[in-house]
Amino acid sequence: PRILGSDLLDDLRWVAPSLSAQQAATFLDAVGLSDVIAQFPEGFATPLAASGFPLSRSQALRLTLARAMASRPRVLLLDETLDSLGLEPEQTQRLASILFAVDAPWV
Repeated sequence: PRILGSDLLDDLRWVAPSLSAQQAATFLDAVGLSDVIAQFPEGFATPLAASGFPLSRSQALRLTLARAMASRPRVLLLDETLDSLGLEPEQTQRLASILFAVDAPWV
């Protein structure tokens, strides 16, 4: 996964500069990163390496999905992405319901 920002919030704002912390929290929660971020002393301001560290590979992939969602694309292509996120089955089901919601901005 490619990390674009210097910290968690900056990474999401790379594609949505006016994204509020509350909106960012919504996207991060949707991809199952809320609990992970809550463990970081600096929260959203946690610095990120280009590799995504301190996030694991699957968590960094979730961050890139949150970034894609934050950009509110008209089309969102997911090729085996949900299987690679390292989520529990109920988390995957919750994320799928958000991604495939009728009112989602993408098709």
